Amino acid sequence: FATSFRLLAPLADFVVLNVSCPNTTEGKTFEEPAALAELLGAVGRTRKALAEKVPVLVKLMATADDQAGRQTQRELLQVIEDAGFVE
Repeated sequence: FATSFRLLAPLADFVVLNVSCPNTTEGKTFEEPAALAELLGAVGRTRKALAEKVPVLVKLMATADDQAGRQTQRELLQVIEDAGFVE
């Protein structure tokens, strides 16, 4: 993600990080707040190094429409906010 961001951000009006797909190289998914925080930290550092203020949209996976699913979404949204992607 960070490599793609570094290459594409200078050419983009906005960048979408699609973390909703579980088909990643390492088999990781980003429904765990720690994994998402690690990813967004890497992209955030790249964004800062490039001095690119291109907006970043984070596409999350769908969760169950129940208390646990809503709690997961709240946690992930907090990670996104904490990473500085909400301005």
